[in-house]
Amino acid sequence: MPRKVGGVDVLERDLQLDTLVEAVDGLVRGHGRVALIGAEAGAGKSTLLRAFAERLPGNVQFRLGRCDDLSTPASFAPLWDMAPTLPGAVTDALGAGGRSALFAALRDELASSPSVLAVDDLQWADEATIDLVRHLGRRIDELPVVMCMHSGVTRSTAVTRFDGCSASWARARSGSTSLH
Repeated sequence: MPRKVGGVDVLERDLQLDTLVEAVDGLVRGHGRVALIGAEAGAGKSTLLRAFAERLPGNVQFRLGRCDDLSTPASFAPLWDMAPTLPGAVTDALGAGGRSALFAALRDELASSPSVLAVDDLQWADEATIDLVRHLGRRIDELPVVMCMHSGVTRSTAVTRFDGCSASWARARSGSTSLH
């Protein structure tokens, strides 16, 4: 029988869901991970993220932000979505517009406790958000965080769009996981 999340059936996603849950198990040992979730629109990526959030232990913070299909995407749009769950140092740096201070504040926050940082529709991200994803991805082995990057594009398009991210994640000790 299919698992239900918010009244929606989660079909044929057990392997992907188990892989994400295993990544969280690694947080206890201090191993971060990047998971790139890619598939065509309507394939159930957002439902997979919701199912994943429901299976997290109580000590793991789940933060979700979205990128929008806009002509001019907002800088750091996913972080603005996450702002209610972020401490003042991060939101202050976000509001001030200084990238170095923002990157450092968010990195410090993520280092403080196990968490999942999920970005929905990464294919619509602005360049500042992509830079942040690259920055955190290069440091993933130092952070108790699972970064779930959800992209509604095919794998070949995702690899092209996020080429710098993929190369950084591949060099990270804990590596990355692609779920399609």
